[in-house]
Parts: sequence; structure tokens; C-alpha cells
Amino acid sequence: MSLSRRQMLRGVAAFGGMALGGPAAGAAAPRLATPAPRRIAVLDWAMAETAVALGLPPVAMVEPARYRDRAQDPDLPGDVIDLGLMTQPDLERLLLLHPDLIVTGHGQAETIGPALARIAPVWEGSIYTGDGAPLDAACRVTRDLGERLGQAEAAEAAIARALARIDAAAARIGEGVRRLPVAVFIFQDPRHGWIADRNGFIAAVMDRMGLTPAWTGPGSFWGYTAIGIDRLAALPDCRLIYADLPVTETGGWTPDASTIWQALPPVAAGHAQRIGPFWYFGALPTMARFADQLADALTGAGKAGDGEDAGEGEDSGKGEDACEGEREAG
Repeated sequence: MSLSRRQMLRGVAAFGGMALGGPAAGAAAPRLATPAPRRIAVLDWAMAETAVALGLPPVAMVEPARYRDRAQDPDLPGDVIDLGLMTQPDLERLLLLHPDLIVTGHGQAETIGPALARIAPVWEGSIYTGDGAPLDAACRVTRDLGERLGQAEAAEAAIARALARIDAAAARIGEGVRRLPVAVFIFQDPRHGWIADRNGFIAAVMDRMGLTPAWTGPGSFWGYTAIGIDRLAALPDCRLIYADLPVTETGGWTPDASTIWQALPPVAAGHAQRIGPFWYFGALPTMARFADQLADALTGAGKAGDGEDAGEGEDSGKGEDACEGEREAG
């Protein structure tokens, strides 16, 4: 069963226009450059972390407190204004802020696009489009937003930093770990969760890191497939990385309480490792941070007793130009 995130229609309002000016005698009318937006409001976390990475954090965004808990890196300024829920932003507050630009994620603008366009110009960044190339798309979106904000050089630097961080994480993983494929599972309740599939950023990051995915089922639009934990038993011998243990009515829960979980081959073999929270639909900063989390889990960094599998690191072999084709195509 494919996971579907709440669909919101997409739309973009055009920004810019020709500045007015009277022509001098015998000369063409001069064009005044449109100032780059400085006060931006962001309705999507992936776009928010991209803006922060460009050195122009939003003055306002949706659910900043939850963002800080989930995305974490890069740091969000403490004075950012809360615009309410991601699915239902506070348009009255947004109107009072007079932003220069409103930045949305994939499909957000179509339901409230006309209302947003009356407040300020709107720009949409789409990373998750169901094509299975979110890392390339995140590079493109970073570059495009950088151009829109007058931060083209900062965008190239942000892309280079993120790709270098992913490659450095890959270099920490030795052959002893690489011999097994990797599955990433996110708990939703004690018996169900989301498995990272081929269309999400996890698969894209793993591919750049030279890791083999253990889950080979169909890909979903957003890159995660909802399954019961019993289906993990069909995975080949693999490394099982898991996150987000649920809270039940009786309080905390751990996999130790599940006989099904304990019977899973990678769990029984000691090849299961928990990682901390991350944003499932992030941009380049989230992808780079996840690469570090994954490398830490696979190599047992900070964990006693896993040293025999860490081995010597190796280069992922993909270089720093994974987005070069995207740049030339754009």
C-alpha cells in the first residue's frame, strides 16, 4: 500500500515585472533591477531549511517549534514568527507581515494560491514529484531559490557543502558493512510503519553513498510505503535502520515488547539500529544530516561492540558533481 501525504493543489504567482521609468531623449527607457526579496515567509519545511542554508532565513514559517525538533539542522533563528499549521497557515498573520515573497512546497499553493497571491508574490519549490530523483531535484530547487533571492553564490556553496557531507559520511563506511543491503523503517505504531522506497530521498542518498537498498517493492509518490512489521521478515539479510518509536496509551514502547520484531532476521542477527528523528520530506540539509545519521548507525559510531563491522572507509566514487547534469539541463 503506497503512502499518500495530504494532497494540496499546486500553483505559482509570478513575481517581478518591469520597473517604470521615462526614457531620456534618444535613449531606450532604462530597466531598473527588481530588488531581491529579503523578507520571506515559508509554508514548507524543506523550503525553510533551504532558505536558512542560503543565509536568508524566513521571517515567518509554519510550525517552527516542530521544525526545530524534527529538522534540527541548519539552526532556525529564535525570532522567526509562527504562521500556524503547515496544512492551514494563518493567512491573516501572513498579511500583516507584508513579506516580499511567499515560498511554498510542492502543491501547496493551489488550494490557497489566490489568497497568497493577494498578499505577496509566490514561489514554489518541488522536490518530491514521484520521479525517484529527489537529490537532483533538491540541488535544482536550491539553485533556483538562490537565484530568486539573489543568493546564487550561496546556493552553489550550499549544494557543495551538502554533497561533500554525504560523501564524507559514505567514506566512513567500510566493506564489512557494505556487504549487506540496508532498509530504513519508520514506526507509526507498534505493528505498522513506513519503509523507505526507491522514490524517496533516502534511496537517493543511499545510492550516492554506494549502499544497496534491501526493500525492492514499488515506489510511492513521496518515497515511503506503509507496511506491517511482519513484512520486514521477507527482507533479505540486511541492516535494518529504524526511527520514531510510537507512544502508546500505556506510555513508551520499545521493540523489545514485540515478539514479531524480535523474530525478524536482521533483529535476531544484531543488525538493527535505531536513529534519531529526521524530516521525511526534507531538502539538501536534511539529506546531508541523514547521511551522517545513517553512517553513524551502520558503523556503530558512539556504540560499544560494533567496531568489527566499521572497517576502513572508502570513497563513494560519485564526486561532487551529481547535480551537474541538472545544472546543464536547467
